[in-house]
Amino acid sequence: MKIFGALKNHNHKHKFLMALLAAVIAAIKVYHPDFPDEALYTIVGTLLGYVALESAVEAMVELAKWLAKKKQEKQQKNSQK
Repeated sequence: MKIFGALKNHNHKHKFLMALLAAVIAAIKVYHPDFPDEALYTIVGTLLGYVALESAVEAMVELAKWLAKKKQEKQQKNSQK
């Protein structure tokens, strides 16, 4: 269950980044109403890509840890026989 705790923490970090992004976009729209939407879409797309890539990397790290643990357990069982 340790994996789920780690994923929960990462999820909170991603939610915080998205909330921060929404606040920045709202501030830009309030103080610069003529700011081009295409520029905002570029910023949003870039940050969403970053979050997606970071999530994929974190998932691969957790998977690698799990596989290493299972391999070690299997080797220990084989050495005990």
